Amino acid sequence: MPILFITDEWEYAIAFPKKIQGIEPIAEKTQLEKKIQVRKRVFSPDLSASFDIGGVDAVVIGTPFALKKSPESWVLTAIHEMFHVLQASRGRMQKVRSLNLGSETDASRQLNFPFPYADEDVLRLIHLQSYPIYLGITDTLEANAKYNSGVALEAIKVYQNYLKKMSGNGKFYSYLSFRSGTKVELVTPNTKWRRRRQLPAISRLKPLSKQETSKVTDSYGRAIKLNCSHQTCRKSCTK
Repeated sequence: MPILFITDEWEYAIAFPKKIQGIEPIAEKTQLEKKIQVRKRVFSPDLSASFDIGGVDAVVIGTPFALKKSPESWVLTAIHEMFHVLQASRGRMQKVRSLNLGSETDASRQLNFPFPYADEDVLRLIHLQSYPIYLGITDTLEANAKYNSGVALEAIKVYQNYLKKMSGNGKFYSYLSFRSGTKVELVTPNTKWRRRRQLPAISRLKPLSKQETSKVTDSYGRAIKLNCSHQTCRKSCTK
């Protein structure tokens, strides 16, 4: 993973796949066993980001002292930026550009976008999907995992539809796709969750067997009686 490490006076380009113009390679071997290039400092020493350096997507980060972080917190920040480098390698910029959220030359739009965080119904819908997601991930019983996963998928769908109606032009939903545009797919507890890029239709969820419906419990471990075999239904069902 290419990293541009910033100190008070110098910047070290570590593990870059090619020579970067204006940065000179260090001839001697180092304990890192990686190719290292160095130049006089250009960026702010307290920077933590990821962007293109000489045609190479890289983590750009200062020292723990400059960032006022503990070594452990600094490592987590570096890993966070590494994830953005991975996203860039998989066409993230082109995908974000296709959402047409704002200026392509001003990255601050990604942080300053007027998403309706203060809307009470938005906050309620975020909460209503988060808890069944947690239950679906943590429950060891397959029937419970399927049931809570189905509830989570329906809550996510309602959330998405609400955002589409709020903005009129679909911008809020597009921003949601940019910020957390992955979906959760129902799987068995052995493999837990798989992440995809689009939400599957609820109709794709497989019905529970009679044996499975007898094992469904609520968050307090109490048995739930279902009048049908669909994991997303609690009441009488005519499906």
